[in-house]
Amino acid sequence: MNLLTFPPHTALRPFVRFYWLLEPDYAGEPTHRLLPGAGCDLIVQIGPPAIYKRGANDWEIRRPAGFVEGHFKEFFLLRFTGACRVAGIRFTTTGLYPFAKTSAKAFTQQFVDVAAVFGRAGDELIAQVAEMASAKALPEIFDRFLLQRCEQSIEMRNRVDQAVQLLLQKHGVMPIHRLTRELGTSERQLERAFDRHVGLSPERFAQMLRLNHFIHLARRPHRLSFTRLAYECGYADQSHLIRAFKQHTGMTPRDYFQQEHHIQHAFDEAIR
Repeated sequence: MNLLTFPPHTALRPFVRFYWLLEPDYAGEPTHRLLPGAGCDLIVQIGPPAIYKRGANDWEIRRPAGFVEGHFKEFFLLRFTGACRVAGIRFTTTGLYPFAKTSAKAFTQQFVDVAAVFGRAGDELIAQVAEMASAKALPEIFDRFLLQRCEQSIEMRNRVDQAVQLLLQKHGVMPIHRLTRELGTSERQLERAFDRHVGLSPERFAQMLRLNHFIHLARRPHRLSFTRLAYECGYADQSHLIRAFKQHTGMTPRDYFQQEHHIQHAFDEAIR
């Protein structure tokens, strides 16, 4: 499995974390467990499409060739069916909305056809990625696509961005009532703003950050006990952590850390 990441154009850094190109080893590790993250992706599949499974549902083909993947509220399983390459734009938590011009909630737990979001330009983007001569061409393709849609009048430093930054700094360990008090807004106003710009409620976003931070800390070579880490990550006790962890990953912490999760951890390291 080979994951390459590329920085975006300077003007796009408030919106985009990085561009990425993944060449999975579909024969070596057929199934990957992907957890909810703090950003949305625009994804182009080159080659046989992957299949995915959510909860007790049947396996489905992940179509179309190019799509916008919104925030997910729970894990899903991904399996590659043949040799392929997958390229993507990892947006910041609020980075998708200025380009899609559609509420981020419309993409939550969805794979939305890129042509339905960006029209003919979306189809052209898929063709350019599929025809690129080498990985070095990917940043230029994505930069050109996004810069054509970047408006100088976009105001990124709004309350949602401030809220997101506070939650990121605290790894989600911050009560929402305290967050709204610091921002000078109501919980209902903040929730509506998160629906539009993030696609998740502030509480769900904070919960996701807490769990991902716990996983990051638990992967350290000389980690603390699960009980100590649970308190550090804002959980009342270990039972509270296990319930939330199973909802987030579909597994207990003990079972989760007995397995390798190469794609998930590669993206986590790229974000950090």
